[in-house]
Amino acid sequence: MSAKPKPPNKARRALLRIRGYVASHSLSLCWGTYVLGLIWLLLHPAITITTGELKCRGTYMSENALLIDLMEARASHQEAHSARKFHQN
Repeated sequence: MSAKPKPPNKARRALLRIRGYVASHSLSLCWGTYVLGLIWLLLHPAITITTGELKCRGTYMSENALLIDLMEARASHQEAHSARKFHQN
């Protein structure tokens, strides 16, 4: 008795066909995705690609973060003095 292999079903045949297409066109697919990546990289600052608006994408800068007195010194004068002495030695 010899067991005959089952013929592949439709889903498996479709996957095999897709795999064959990708394997035969892999070089052109690689170059295509590379070129799309370069185009995306170059147009990203100029165009908001997700919304399609032709405007520059801005960077949010908080003015409160630029205030000088916002940060407090956490080291005491004694700690700073001992650090200076350690650094000089």
